[in-house]
Amino acid sequence: MLLKAGFSKKEMDCFFPGLGMMGFGQAHNVVRSQATPLFARAAAFCDEQNNYFIFINVELAFATIAVKEELTNRLKAELPHLKLSLASVMLTSQHTHSAPGGYTHYPFYNFTIPGFQPKLFNNIVSACAEAAKDAIKTLAPSRISWGNYKIPLEKNVAINRSMMAYRHNPEANTTRSNEAVNREMQGLNIYDSQENLRAHLNWFGVHATSISSYNTKIHHDNKGVAATVLEGKKNIFAIFAQEAAGDVSPNFVWDKKLKRMCGPTEDQYENARINGTIQAESAEQIKDSVEVAGEIKCSHAYFDLSAKAANAAHGLGFFKGTLEGPGLPEFLSPALKLIANLAKSIRLTFNPEKHKAFFEAHGNKQILLDNRAGDIFGIPKSWWKKLPIPANGGTGNLFPLLRAGALETLPWVPEVLPFQIVHLGNVTIIGVAGEITTVASARLKSAMNQKFPSQKIIISSYANAYMGYITTPEEYDEQCYEGGHCVYGRRTLNAFIEYFCDLADSPSMTGQNSFQFPPSELSMRTQKS
Repeated sequence: MLLKAGFSKKEMDCFFPGLGMMGFGQAHNVVRSQATPLFARAAAFCDEQNNYFIFINVELAFATIAVKEELTNRLKAELPHLKLSLASVMLTSQHTHSAPGGYTHYPFYNFTIPGFQPKLFNNIVSACAEAAKDAIKTLAPSRISWGNYKIPLEKNVAINRSMMAYRHNPEANTTRSNEAVNREMQGLNIYDSQENLRAHLNWFGVHATSISSYNTKIHHDNKGVAATVLEGKKNIFAIFAQEAAGDVSPNFVWDKKLKRMCGPTEDQYENARINGTIQAESAEQIKDSVEVAGEIKCSHAYFDLSAKAANAAHGLGFFKGTLEGPGLPEFLSPALKLIANLAKSIRLTFNPEKHKAFFEAHGNKQILLDNRAGDIFGIPKSWWKKLPIPANGGTGNLFPLLRAGALETLPWVPEVLPFQIVHLGNVTIIGVAGEITTVASARLKSAMNQKFPSQKIIISSYANAYMGYITTPEEYDEQCYEGGHCVYGRRTLNAFIEYFCDLADSPSMTGQNSFQFPPSELSMRTQKS
């Protein structure tokens, strides 16, 4: 069965001076100027039975449930004859940390922005919708080929930034950080009826953090550079999406001045250019290997991670950050560890029935934010309300919002997440709502290979929502940054695999509805014009 394909990109108006950038959570990392445009890129596909699939990639830190649902509703209203749904639209992000935040309804990700930003939200949705509609207008018979390319070790494009955790995996077979990543780049080459290359869709996992938190310019980072370079060189449409980027960094040199990891030069913008160019040149090496043909089949369901894993909680490792994006100072760690252990001990002593299963599920995580009740550093939310702490750049409007009663509804991060599986003929794209590590992605892919043995499997991360990290249980136990940000506890990866297997076995299942905050609370957390 032949497929039609169409493509379009639209610039997103994200220039709002003073707005916090999403990714590093630093007070100084705010929008002051714009170095590059930010695009929403859409690739539309249609089979002979008029089944549609639209793959959208935005140059933002992550996709959100609110944007995906509003986008899908708009497309359904404007193109009712296409019968689009949450299943037939996949919204992904390339994960630049140099773009503004404020387009999610979950308050945890808006504290440093601060607040929900309706104008930005609408601009993002509108650009995605226009790109999708224009892509549909350009649908034409196409030849699509899948291929892959293993980037040579001498190309400094990606390293494993969390080797202490990685080494705990039984699959770990190296002590070299540049080998402890998935260096396979997968791509779809799409040709018109005259065999002219029209588009290239690419999946390779590496953080878009060549640009550091010491930046105030909107920038599409290395993934945006890669897309721009390939589009300009080949005169085509290109998407550079993420695969397993959770523990994968483009930064491999210690910057003595800034005390962080960086790229090969002292110029962070040049580092983004170098890394993105390597990705673009590697994409050119992807040769046609498997012809993509067949029916389009899409499935989607919401599942509650707290049901199979645990209620969300953030650990000390998360708050400490990484070597490329440091968080709390190291000298605070002993005190915070003591606080976390004391809070755990008190809860288990006085109410073990309520807390025992929760703490067991989170293993040795030093919990500093308990999303069950909004407890911060072991102090109940009700106590924080009484403290006259003003808004500041680090926590934004957290404490004023607490006192105003705008943060009563929990959790502050999503626990009900979208799971999506799309069969584009003999290629299957797995939409993962978070940052998945190298080995965790390999295990998920192995499970999907067992369900779909004749398919080429692509893990597409940062898809449709954001929840933090997905690590293996072994990596989780080390409680590095990734484990501290693996919010559903030690069973997170297993829960993801089980839910994806459930959806694979029953593609028509509906799951449950997404979580919605009360309009009154959302209004209080919204930045007014």
